[in-house]
Amino acid sequence: MDGDGDPGSVGQPEEVSPEEQQEEACAEEASGGEERPEEGEEEAAYLDELPEPLLLRVLAELPAAQLVQACRLVCLRWKELVDGAPLWLLKCQQEGLDLEGWCDVEHGGDGWRVEELPGDCGVEFIHDESVKKYFASSFEWCRKAQIIDLQAEGYWEELLDTTQPAIVVKDWYSGRRDAGCLYELTVKLLSEHEDVLAEFNSGQVAVPADSDDGGWIEISHTFTDYGPGVRFVRFEHGGQDCVYWKGWFGARVTNSSVWVEP
Repeated sequence: MDGDGDPGSVGQPEEVSPEEQQEEACAEEASGGEERPEEGEEEAAYLDELPEPLLLRVLAELPAAQLVQACRLVCLRWKELVDGAPLWLLKCQQEGLDLEGWCDVEHGGDGWRVEELPGDCGVEFIHDESVKKYFASSFEWCRKAQIIDLQAEGYWEELLDTTQPAIVVKDWYSGRRDAGCLYELTVKLLSEHEDVLAEFNSGQVAVPADSDDGGWIEISHTFTDYGPGVRFVRFEHGGQDCVYWKGWFGARVTNSSVWVEP
């Protein structure tokens, strides 16, 4: 019972004026024709509106297997980005330049050292402003290698054995203006049991002092028609100086990459 003592008022709804009824009807009509988009659709639409440089940075944060197996299926634009080299180069650069993931094959002289560009008697890496560091070798041969598991990166057996997409390897090397050096690149395509199915070797490349004013030189090779069975890529590079000076006066390397063409 209400405090006014009127039993008829207990549990009775309040009366609504005709004006309020009309306002409610208009509000329902205005909202009734609109369907709220799903949360996932909103996110996809937002990402699709991003300019390419920002979208590349977002995609570069994802695992490689997810990029290949899922993201490239979203739409044509994403497929082209995942299949292109800029995304993978950015991904490598974001993961940093250090010896993690590399194994020392030969640790001569004082070994490898990571230095900031341009370094003593060197130049900036003008080919990509995001590259800030490089590896410097010493007065005896320094070699390091990395093995890339293609299946772990999202490339399935049928694709590798039947389509045999081109596998492109690139590296950049440089010397110093005050000391000559040697550089070498060896890349092998390996089977499941690490048998060598194809190989590229640059030979020992001599870089004299004052060569190209200490500029950076690109070396690349493309593997095609390599036959079925390829499962791994073994990438190895190395260098040393030609003057046998203690420290790190040997060949410099940076921006190494291995990628599979669509």
